[in-house]
Amino acid sequence: MRDARDKRILVISQLPPPLHGSTLMTRTLMQVLRDRGFALDIVERRFSKAVSEVGKFSFRKLLSAAMMPGRLFGRILFRKPGVIIFFVTNRTFSFWVDVALSCVLRALRAKTIIYLHTRGFSDLAGRSRVYDFFVKMLLRSGDVVVCLGETLCADVRPFVSAPVLSIPNAVSPPVGPQSGVSGPVLYFSNLIPEKGAGTFLQVARAVSENRPETQFVIAGAPVDDDFQAMLLADAANDGLASRVVFLGAITDQHTKWDLLASASVLVFPSTYAYEAQPLTILEAMAVGTPVVAFDVGGIKDIVSDGVTGLVYAPNDVEGMKEGVLRLLEDEELLHGLSREASERFSRDFSVSVFSERWVTLLRGEGR
Repeated sequence: MRDARDKRILVISQLPPPLHGSTLMTRTLMQVLRDRGFALDIVERRFSKAVSEVGKFSFRKLLSAAMMPGRLFGRILFRKPGVIIFFVTNRTFSFWVDVALSCVLRALRAKTIIYLHTRGFSDLAGRSRVYDFFVKMLLRSGDVVVCLGETLCADVRPFVSAPVLSIPNAVSPPVGPQSGVSGPVLYFSNLIPEKGAGTFLQVARAVSENRPETQFVIAGAPVDDDFQAMLLADAANDGLASRVVFLGAITDQHTKWDLLASASVLVFPSTYAYEAQPLTILEAMAVGTPVVAFDVGGIKDIVSDGVTGLVYAPNDVEGMKEGVLRLLEDEELLHGLSREASERFSRDFSVSVFSERWVTLLRGEGR
């Protein structure tokens, strides 16, 4: 770095709450860069306070959005950061806010790193020529584009001429025991339809027919009371009430890590097309718990089929059932996947690796 300004970084994003991938990674990024001597500031685009508010319109959100360009302009003008790290999204409301913010960045000629935590920009651009124009305008406001993996990189390369780099997500597990390969089968995500809690119950039903001793755990915040009630009723009607435990939201970190480490398998049956790099999957890999998931979003960038877990085509519920049963009945395979998952995590998804990649990028930007 040439001077103090090169170490001043302004982040455009949101810290928790709510707890989801991009807010948690905002916190992680800011912490690791502070630890490496950078001076961090943030302009928060706090539109939602809870997961249930994400994607829903409110006048509070509209007022907050209207004020953001002015807040960003003032922060850059008076703080004079060396680099802007701009978390960009493609949800319709937030997308248009980001377009407005990109105009501010262009007007002030701010050195900007576009940081993407979702895919779907190609789909958005395909809606119309207007969307295509503004997707290009937004993504081209960055000097560098950083994505979480190759799937996300491929999604945006057609729209940018700047370098497109991959820096995967990272988590920081506590020092402790590795996966208990004889533990319960675990679902760990918000209880919303597209995250696949209903599919998990189908898997539990099929596995129970062959292995009645297997226990199942569903952990995650209930976002919709009706959907949660339906899940509870389905479990009872299928005779799974004694085999499936509903834990609700897990907010204590020790409880979360103990739960992941005690599981034999993490089933991640999300069908959400724009999944990027779910932190729950990385957390499972960190403690050596194999993952069984659908091939949606960027999941295949982190779960190698047959190496660190099993990956099936979206909505291949029969395949997922067979895969979970196969792992539970083949201890050698389960141990092998567990070992490979742990090694892959240490190599690619640890916080130390994440920190080094970002520092290398920022030093290059500071020259």
